Amino acid sequence: MRTLSFQFQPRRARKLSVRMVCDLMLKIALEAQVRTFSVQRSRSQSAYINFTFESPTVASAWRLVHARALGHRKMGTPLCDASIVVCQGSRGWDNYRLLHHFDRRKQLDSLAGV
Repeated sequence: MRTLSFQFQPRRARKLSVRMVCDLMLKIALEAQVRTFSVQRSRSQSAYINFTFESPTVASAWRLVHARALGHRKMGTPLCDASIVVCQGSRGWDNYRLLHHFDRRKQLDSLAGV
């Protein structure tokens, strides 16, 4: 299994309801490509929420998250402005891939199969 982590930072998207973002992520997690899903919130209630998706291929999870969350017609733009998405590389987290960052100046990694 490969892991994709979507970190949402609510302070960067004050107009987005945390509940709506959580509901959206749960809907994504119920798709067939996702085998395991977990949520972890920061100790500071509004600093960040990590949504973790495990899938046999990280590319399929990334395509799903990219289309359904970052590409969402209402929440997509604010989610793009308030999130970071990383996934495990060939050596786990030792060579993780940065797939999305709210700071558009950051250099992103490519992902085979996407």
